[in-house]
Parts: sequence; C-alpha cells; structure tokens
Amino acid sequence: MSDSTSDDRAERLREAIRFKKASASVRREGFPARPTEASACLDELQRGIWLAHTMDPGSPAYNLVSACRVRGELDSEAVEGAFGAIVARHRLLRSTFIADGSEVLQVIHTEAPVELARVQSEPGGAVEAAVAAAKRPFELETLPLIRLHLVEEIGTGEQMLVLVLHHILSDER
Repeated sequence: MSDSTSDDRAERLREAIRFKKASASVRREGFPARPTEASACLDELQRGIWLAHTMDPGSPAYNLVSACRVRGELDSEAVEGAFGAIVARHRLLRSTFIADGSEVLQVIHTEAPVELARVQSEPGGAVEAAVAAAKRPFELETLPLIRLHLVEEIGTGEQMLVLVLHHILSDER
C-alpha cells in the first residue's frame, strides 16, 4: 500500500473520530437526566417473571449464576468496588419490585449495597458451596437482587467467585 493511500485512510479515520465525538456530545445535551430514584411499570417479560416468582417465592429457578475459579490473591475491596460501580451505574441493578394495588412497580433506589460474602468450604467442596449460595432465593421487594460470593477452600488456596442475580434484572429476549 502506498504512503499516500495510508495517509488518506488515516485522515479519514481521524475525521470520523472527530465527527463521532462531536455528535456524541450533541446527543447527550439533548436528553434530560433521568431521576436517580423513581418507579416504573414492568414490561411484559418482567411481569411474567414476577408472577412466577410470587407463585413459588422460595424457588431458585429464576436465579442466574456465573462462577469462575480464582487463582492467587484476590483484592476483595477492589472486587466490591468494581461491582459497586457497576450497580451504581445501572438503575436496574438498584431496583426492587413491589405490588401496588393491581399493578407491579419497579422501584429504583438511589443506592444498593454490594458486599462480597466470603464462604469457606472443605477441600474439594467449592462447587457444592457455590451451588448452595446460588440456590438461596431472593425477595423481590428487598435489596439487593444481586449477590457476590467468594468461596474459599480451606488450606488449598483455591477460590471461586460466584455472581448470582435474579432473572428479573436480566433481559434475555
């Protein structure tokens, strides 16, 4: 490829980046900020999940789980801080769901607790401990609807980070 062709491409790329930055700032100014604490009606999928949950509130059927093994030292304060920042950024993760007469409302809170719960297990028992943590049901009226666990196998140094959230917070359409 000739130098002039690559120079042209680089200039077009710089121009596209300048345009993107300029148009992004214009769009942000055009939209009013949403209130940090509010309520909203549920969409059809959320209503269905809420109804199923109320029919069997002790069931973990709507718990979504993600887990990964962690080797070496884990900075638990950094993990809590990172997940706290995610929850602070996303209104849905700070939500609870309540029945108000004939409708169900999503209540958006200004803050929601994020705590890394430490769980100890016997050697070889991390998966069982993670499953037990994942099976604990949520109460949709009470924060948090997202939980974070660090399962540590005693004496082995093996750890498993487990994230559990209620399906009502997730959109898997």
